[in-house]
Amino acid sequence: MKKVTIELDIPTPNHELPIQVACAYYGITKETLMKDRTTEGVNRRAIVYKVLSDELGMSPPEIACIFGFSRQNVSSQLLRIEFQIKMYLQFSCAYFDIKQLFLKLRREQEEWLTRMNNT
Repeated sequence: MKKVTIELDIPTPNHELPIQVACAYYGITKETLMKDRTTEGVNRRAIVYKVLSDELGMSPPEIACIFGFSRQNVSSQLLRIEFQIKMYLQFSCAYFDIKQLFLKLRREQEEWLTRMNNT
């Protein structure tokens, strides 16, 4: 796994965590992730869509609202990235690294919130 350092404002909404993780993982800004129209940018965004869909149960319309794209665009990118994750090591590694970092941050945030509520 790639070493990534992430600084967050806690608490961070769950849907923002995969976005921030992807930005740190790729070394880009949130604006770049959200707006980049190159193939590389579209692929990075699709991996975030997949994490949001798989781990938070978000639907394409919900994801589309966050990113400002149509639900059809999000649906087609989800189908495409699912295939790419199965077929290409580059995509599967990035997806699993981002997913694991997201799960770790979410768990740490939940622990922090529990500690704050108990004090």
